Amino acid sequence: MKLLCTNVVFLLFFGASSAFAAGAPEGGTWWETWNLQVYHAINLILFIFLIVKLAGPPVVEALKARSDTVGAEIIEANRLHEEAQSMLSEYDGRLSALEAEAKGILDEYRKMGQQERDRIIKQAEVEAQRIRTESVKVAESEFSRARERIEAEVVDRAIDSAAEVIIERLSEAEHARLTSDYFVELEASLESTTEAGA
Repeated sequence: MKLLCTNVVFLLFFGASSAFAAGAPEGGTWWETWNLQVYHAINLILFIFLIVKLAGPPVVEALKARSDTVGAEIIEANRLHEEAQSMLSEYDGRLSALEAEAKGILDEYRKMGQQERDRIIKQAEVEAQRIRTESVKVAESEFSRARERIEAEVVDRAIDSAAEVIIERLSEAEHARLTSDYFVELEASLESTTEAGA
């Protein structure tokens, strides 16, 4: 209402000042001009009054409805925002839990991997020790067999050499005597064995 009164005063003053500045119309006085301005102002006031009275309540209702709608949308937006914040907090919690679980699983797999590595290393060390022991046994066995072969070969060669030397140095008579002595000793040995067995 205050705004309406201010507008009316402004229009009256503006209309009056322009009327005074223009002077009287042809064939008329300044009062007629002023009068015309007053009628225009009254028409304007009546027009504004009718608009306010007739269109005012629907406009006020529309503005109030719009204000209520905007308020409800703001409340709904705040509710959705709080809901989104709670969901975000929940997902952050889940993500933290998943990260902790993933870290735990990785630590467990690392531990299992280290245990498996240690087990494999221990098993390899045991197997290497077994192989070393077997190789030492095989080497000692081969060494013993080689030594026995060498000794047998040395003995065979010594016997062959001795036989050659004996054959070269032994005469026919000595050879016949040694052979005869050998057979006599062999017969005596067989007889003593037969008597012992009976």
